[in-house]
Amino acid sequence: MLNLIENINKYDIYQNEKLKDFIISLEKKYPVVDEIELFKNEVNFSKNASIAYHGWFKYREGYSHALVRELIKRSRITTEEFVIDPFCGSGTTLVEAALNGHHGLGVDINPMSAYISRVKSNNYSDSDLDILSENIDAIPHLNEENIEPIDLEEFPLIRKYFKDTNLQQLLTIKFYIQTIKNQKVKDLFMTGFLSIIEDCSDRKRDGNGLKKAVSKVEDVYNYFYQKMLSIQSDLRIIRVKSDATGWAVSDSSLNLKHHVDLYSYKTQKTPGAIIFSPPYANSFDYFESYKMELAIGDFIETTSDLKKLRDRAVRSFVSGVSLSLDVDYYIEAIAQEIEDSIPEKESITGRKDHRTRKVPKMIKGYFYDMKKIVEQCALSLPKGKKCYIVVDQSSYLGKIIPTDLFLGYLGEEVGFKVSEIIICRRAKTSGQQIQRFPYLSESLRESIVVLEKL
Repeated sequence: MLNLIENINKYDIYQNEKLKDFIISLEKKYPVVDEIELFKNEVNFSKNASIAYHGWFKYREGYSHALVRELIKRSRITTEEFVIDPFCGSGTTLVEAALNGHHGLGVDINPMSAYISRVKSNNYSDSDLDILSENIDAIPHLNEENIEPIDLEEFPLIRKYFKDTNLQQLLTIKFYIQTIKNQKVKDLFMTGFLSIIEDCSDRKRDGNGLKKAVSKVEDVYNYFYQKMLSIQSDLRIIRVKSDATGWAVSDSSLNLKHHVDLYSYKTQKTPGAIIFSPPYANSFDYFESYKMELAIGDFIETTSDLKKLRDRAVRSFVSGVSLSLDVDYYIEAIAQEIEDSIPEKESITGRKDHRTRKVPKMIKGYFYDMKKIVEQCALSLPKGKKCYIVVDQSSYLGKIIPTDLFLGYLGEEVGFKVSEIIICRRAKTSGQQIQRFPYLSESLRESIVVLEKL
């Protein structure tokens, strides 16, 4: 097991003795269990790539379907209850719940995420599949259609990310999708379309945004055709039953209780478990990573629309923090630890680190928001039901942010008790940090915080 207490003492990580003693006390207080052998390969999305439904859209921030299945099993949820995911991403929780006979409710501030989650966890009839097949057969003939070339100047947000031929073919496919009359089939086509955009672009998601990478796709029509054949194959092998579908809404999880109440009334079922992975406190701007899909999918029109989404998201990235917040003493203290370490780094590099200077406010904003969301989870669950939070520890300037411990602590303040913290695997940080603070390679972890409603 990764020994956090030993490393905190050995390397004198925190200068604030009260903060140090508090973190150590939480580590001793909570049941911290090592399940690395079971979960080490389940807390990332890669295992979903070849799995029916889950592999439709490559969502790099997600976790595997097997992890969700295991947590659903542990929650002992019944068919009279539903699963909740306040950060549903590409729908892994909702789909796995549905395929195992449970309704699911997802919420995500990213409208594309909510849309894909709804489509993947929906029920499709034999008639829907017949219409799907007919429309798939038409894809190879799109290049034969007499469609007027689309003015690429109308897409200033994303034109620079594509070869003109690839973007033209993508937009032609989009035009065709808009002609499909069956809404369920249209949604399946749009989901397949959104899933190929990155591969057809000259960009790849990387860390905090998009990096240049020349597309290997030479025939977008054929690439889309193969994607839709794969989706069709999945639907023929296994389908969500009509009595166990999922639903997702695009909204802030600060409104979770409202949506849980509406869904409970609609389905006449009660909340049985909450399973989710929030954005990590890693400074990544997830909207920047998905702006191509958001723009081409008509979820946004301008950079102002992108900013509006960022402004409503959990403050896990440095550009998203501007307000002065009244936060818990220990959150303030760990932010101050980072603040106090900045001058030393700048003296070493010889230049101001404007990005790191924003991190302390980001840390405060992140835990301020997460406390409110964990409180929404507590308000949404009946007594005795559990909330599973998959989360990563992070670090800045050698200071470990024990996110799992802090979420457990905040959960206790809003109506939960900490059942256990499950260590899933070692977490990573940048090579630069490891070089300067070698102990980080043996200290950071990715965990599941298990909270039980009191």
